[in-house]
Amino acid sequence: MSEQVDSFVFYRSILQAARSLQDDAATLRFLNMIFDYGFDGKMAEPERSAEYACFLASYKAIESALKRRKASVENGRKGGRPREQHDVADPEEPERYSVSDLACKAGYRQGYQGTDYE
Repeated sequence: MSEQVDSFVFYRSILQAARSLQDDAATLRFLNMIFDYGFDGKMAEPERSAEYACFLASYKAIESALKRRKASVENGRKGGRPREQHDVADPEEPERYSVSDLACKAGYRQGYQGTDYE
């Protein structure tokens, strides 16, 4: 991931990880790692620290959201999903009738009380 973006998804779990760190300096380093990755695609330098461990647990979620966004933008450039055409009947779908349609086809009329044999 190397392209810059103007926004990215910031999940609650990332905020909870930041709040779990011991001191403000560690929290700031962790958030800078997240922001560098989310906005610029810059991976944090490997180190043995709590903030790097939190980063490793969090960056995959950001990466996944950025990939979904990129795919969505690409599909939008292609014109998006084609519109459904409702006026064309599906040849495999059977024709459907309501009860009143069936009654009319059978020769029954609504409200007709008598018979033809009277």
